[in-house]
Amino acid sequence: MQGSVQRPHPGWWIAIIGGMSLTAWIAFSATGYQLWCEWATASLPQGVFQWIFWLASAVHLLEAAYAYHLAQRSGLRSAGAWSLQTLVLGYASLHLLRQAAAR
Repeated sequence: MQGSVQRPHPGWWIAIIGGMSLTAWIAFSATGYQLWCEWATASLPQGVFQWIFWLASAVHLLEAAYAYHLAQRSGLRSAGAWSLQTLVLGYASLHLLRQAAAR
């Protein structure tokens, strides 16, 4: 039984947490959406950003549930930590977990 969680490169943490935070800010803040319209484009309604945020959140949640199941099935003691990391990072964490489970 193995136990340690492998951490993705810090760039993944910055990109994914930053991207999800920025998407949430644009999706749910009038100021964020207004700045997006001024700096990028006004062709996307704010509702599209809300949809993107909720869809991405749901995907991360499903990936976290799968990560927990995969870590448990693979005999990894750190299933909860893998699941939490995958909830935050999604694919970047799940990819490492799949490699660890294959060993």
